[in-house]
Amino acid sequence: ISPGIQTVNSITEKAITLNEQTLTNKELTNNGNLKISIFPNPANEVITLHVKNASEGKIDVYFSDMSGRKVKTLQLMPNGSTVALAIPIQELQLGIYIITVVQGKSITQTKFVKTAL
Repeated sequence: ISPGIQTVNSITEKAITLNEQTLTNKELTNNGNLKISIFPNPANEVITLHVKNASEGKIDVYFSDMSGRKVKTLQLMPNGSTVALAIPIQELQLGIYIITVVQGKSITQTKFVKTAL
């Protein structure tokens, strides 16, 4: 693991484990000020992720399938409080995905559907 990169080991309804350190719901600001939106949804080639109310510091983005398996990881460095990023999703299988966005102790999630062309 490279320095400064957080690895999500597990995500449950009660906690998230980053780099083998578990943060409980009491320690996490679930949805806090960090807001995300995805469009289009459903999508087949590219989604746009909007992150609002970001603070300074890196943002980790994790894509998980419905079985909880991590299938894609991104890291963003915001240059303002709002970030918009086009993300190619062609390599993902058809199905429902959970996107988890983590910045510091703030975490938020949303779902999107990958469809056929």
